[in-house]
Amino acid sequence: MASLKPRNADGKIILSQLTKELFLKNIVQARQAQGEHLEHYDFNKSRCKVLSKNETVKSNSSGILYWMMRDCRVQDNWAMIFAQRLALKHSLPLYVCYLYKDVHKLCPTLRHLTFLIEGLKIVEKECKELNIGFYMLNSSAEELSTLIEKNNIGGVVSEFYPLRHPIEQQKRLLDKLPKDVPVVQIDAHNIVPPWIASDKQEGMAKFLRPKINKQLPEYLCGFPNISKHKYAGSLKNLTNHLRDLDEAYKHFSPNWDVDVVKWGDGPGEEGGLSMLRTFMTEKLKYYGVTSNDPSKDNTSKLSPWIRFGNYWYTTWISLDNLRCLKKSGVLGS
Repeated sequence: MASLKPRNADGKIILSQLTKELFLKNIVQARQAQGEHLEHYDFNKSRCKVLSKNETVKSNSSGILYWMMRDCRVQDNWAMIFAQRLALKHSLPLYVCYLYKDVHKLCPTLRHLTFLIEGLKIVEKECKELNIGFYMLNSSAEELSTLIEKNNIGGVVSEFYPLRHPIEQQKRLLDKLPKDVPVVQIDAHNIVPPWIASDKQEGMAKFLRPKINKQLPEYLCGFPNISKHKYAGSLKNLTNHLRDLDEAYKHFSPNWDVDVVKWGDGPGEEGGLSMLRTFMTEKLKYYGVTSNDPSKDNTSKLSPWIRFGNYWYTTWISLDNLRCLKKSGVLGS
């Protein structure tokens, strides 16, 4: 991944000159540096877990489906990268589905709901620009399984989401899905997949941390770019399809006591990266001393963007950047 710029003669990052536009440009260039041909990208298969008995894409199929759950972004998303790579390898269209039914179990307040829907609008727009189908469905896992079967989907990519409701959803999909359709789970939320970090439940963070740090040289790496998909298509036999995402607000009434997020530049990757840049340039140098002082406004306030996977917190960083930040005094050694 390319290093952050601008830098002075000593190679230190000039944070005062790191504008939002320059920061975003750095990230785009870093993706491009990974190469444009995703079908030839050397994907680290240890990020994957095959949940189904069948491991190969069904022959003579009509597409690959990515079931988006908690990582609501297009770029810098290992699940999306794997799904597009798989679709390109088999010359198939790529479809992204988000199941809205029972979303109140994960988004109980107006703040949750608004951030989710407005972020998904950005995902929908990006998918359309990249020739990738995006579908928000007010459907259950069983109904998604029926849709997959009717559309002759050759493989399903899902996310690692270790909460009770998403785990139940994935189990219900597997129980209903035809046995010849493979389901692959990708950890798109952690730097090091938990099944790689440790093979047991750790009692204390101090025991887990060294294991994660040991794996960083392999897993803390740059992301290839999601490019315009070569193969177009559309899902048929759709039921409960929310063609206008604003319709989602009508399907249940959230807790109105928690208002919408009023800081930052709004949901989506760009909004999250803008908040990250603000934290880096204005607050990071004070964070180690004042992060536990509620009277000081020196926390990142990035939790909404991380919660909904609008951006990945290592988008901007590589091992080279980490070393440079330490040398510049922004991060401690």
